[in-house]
Amino acid sequence: MAQDGTTTLAGEAARRWLFVVARNLCITRLREQSRRPEVALSACPEPSCPAATPADAHDSCEKAARVREAVAGLPPHLREVVLLREYEDMTYAGIAAVLGCNEGTVKSRLARARMALRERLLPLTEDLR
Repeated sequence: MAQDGTTTLAGEAARRWLFVVARNLCITRLREQSRRPEVALSACPEPSCPAATPADAHDSCEKAARVREAVAGLPPHLREVVLLREYEDMTYAGIAAVLGCNEGTVKSRLARARMALRERLLPLTEDLR
């Protein structure tokens, strides 16, 4: 049987493999979409933001939207590192395996991405004071 010759992936290796496949699919999709008109971020549905009061919900959703916009505004090579590290909680080694680069590259990209996000989100933190 063909299944006898297959290798089984478990744990972190399977997770990394899945991210590599997903990343490659996303890159392919982006290439295809580059020939189509862009859709504005405002056209995407907003996720629900549970909060104690309507005012808290509004503030929380507004802040989340600003963060999403800031992350979306990063160049793709910085955005993917942020998403894998902060949203998927992957290790530097795991991110390096997914992206096919070394850990030092991952760390430097993450540092540059965080600096860019800090600059973009600084007005948001000043509003909180």
